[in-house]
Amino acid sequence: MSSKTLFRLSGLALLLSFPFQIISWFLHPPSHDPVYMLTPHWVPAHVALLVAWVFVLFGLMGMYARQAHRAGILGLIAFLLTMVGGMGNLYFYFFHAFVTPVLAKDEATRSLVAPSGVLAEGRSGWLAGLLVLGILLFGIATVRAGVLPRWAGLLQIASFPIFMAFLFVPPDVTRTLTAAGIPDFIEIAFLLAFLGYTWAGYALWTGKGLGQKSPERSVSSQPLA
Repeated sequence: MSSKTLFRLSGLALLLSFPFQIISWFLHPPSHDPVYMLTPHWVPAHVALLVAWVFVLFGLMGMYARQAHRAGILGLIAFLLTMVGGMGNLYFYFFHAFVTPVLAKDEATRSLVAPSGVLAEGRSGWLAGLLVLGILLFGIATVRAGVLPRWAGLLQIASFPIFMAFLFVPPDVTRTLTAAGIPDFIEIAFLLAFLGYTWAGYALWTGKGLGQKSPERSVSSQPLA
């Protein structure tokens, strides 16, 4: 396929990711307490997040390829960090969608997936750290490259201080906010990042708002010699 088709499909994937993120926002229960893992909304909320990240990871490939000639080594590092951290998110949401409800149903394993349980997160903290750092650096690389709209990068950058705020806010405060229906810091940070991806997706899909041009190339399978 031509590079133009690849960019358009990547843009469409980024555009599709945002509605699934919003759906999960409305469906997600107030907390990760095991009692909520057995409610009807738990699985759909995490499946929506899983689908959103599948679209994002595909879309990021075209987003990076479109600006690779201008993003430099920073863009490459940021892309790799985001992809690795994003794949960790795929596992995380798969775990919460299909494994935690089973563990929560059994009284013998319920404590494992409680907020203080050993399987509460279902992923390594360092993968989450790579993702947060990747989003920040990819935003900076996007702004510096000047190929995609600046807001596609600025919104990613804006998510970083909110991710950091989550580390310093007492858990009791976070639980109080979510119980009142107010999104927590992680949800708000990801919302900003996804808005940045959506902005880039619109530019890739429509071709509007793009800066530096990249050479048109065809992506096709070549027979091995």
